[in-house]
Amino acid sequence: MSGNAQLNDRRVHAAPLGFEEDRIVLPAVRNGADRVWLLIPRHDDTARDFLEDVQAGLADAKIEVRTIQHDRGDLFDIIRATREIISLEGENHVLVNLSSGSKIQAVGCMMACMMFNSTGRVRPYYAEPEEYRRRDGPLSTGVREVMPLPQYTVQIPPPLLVNTMHIIRNNDNRIRKKDLLDRLREAGLVVMVSDAAVHIPETPDVLVVRGREHYMETAGLARMTGSIIDPLIRWNFVRTEKVGRSQWVSLTGEGLNAVRFLPDGTTP
Repeated sequence: MSGNAQLNDRRVHAAPLGFEEDRIVLPAVRNGADRVWLLIPRHDDTARDFLEDVQAGLADAKIEVRTIQHDRGDLFDIIRATREIISLEGENHVLVNLSSGSKIQAVGCMMACMMFNSTGRVRPYYAEPEEYRRRDGPLSTGVREVMPLPQYTVQIPPPLLVNTMHIIRNNDNRIRKKDLLDRLREAGLVVMVSDAAVHIPETPDVLVVRGREHYMETAGLARMTGSIIDPLIRWNFVRTEKVGRSQWVSLTGEGLNAVRFLPDGTTP
C-alpha cells in the first residue's frame, strides 16, 4: 500500500440502532473513529427514539454519522445493509458493533463480516456494558470493555455465478438456458471467440468460450452448463427442469435468499 493510501485510511464503525446509546458512542469515541454508520430500522419507530441522542453523542466527539436503512427483523436485509457499508468504505478499516442491536442484527452483521472481508480490514467487536438498566431508557449504561471477536470466513460464489443469479432473478426467476446464454453475452459475462488467434483472458468475472463458428452456440451452452449452472446447482442456488425440448433454469429458495444480499454486478 502506498503512503498516500495509508494517510487516506479512515476508522469506520458500523452499528445497528437498537435500544442502546453508550454501546454505540463510547467504542467509537475510544477508538478514535472518523465515521459511524448507523443501521436504522425501516419500520420501527421505537428504536428511532434513541437516534437523536446517539447522533448528539457522536457529534460532540466530532465523529461523522451516516445512516442506512434495513428491516431489523430480516436476516438477509441486515446482511445486505452491512455488506453495502463494507463496500462503500473500500479500503478503510471497518469495525462492526455486534452489541448495539438485537440478536438477529448481531447474527446478520457477523455473517456479513465473514462473507465480505476481502480486504482483511473488517473486524467485529462486542462492547460489554458497565451496567444493565431495568427502567425506561437505554438497556445499559457505560462500556466496561470493547472485545474484538474471532474472525472466520464464509465462502460465497465467485462474481460470475452471483451475476448469473441476478440475471435469473431479474427474468422473473425462470429462464431458458438458451436465453440465459444470450443474457450473459449481452452483459459481457460470456465471451465467444471463434478466432484462435484472439487472446482473451478468462477471469472469475468472465467465461470465455472458444470453438468453431458454426458450433459456437452448442459450445457456449456446454461451457455455461459446466462452468456456471452445475456449480450453482452444487451450491443449491438453482434448479433446472426440462419442458418439452427446452431446458429451464430458476433459483431455489436458498438462491432467492442469497441473491438478496449478494452484490449485483450486472447493473451500474
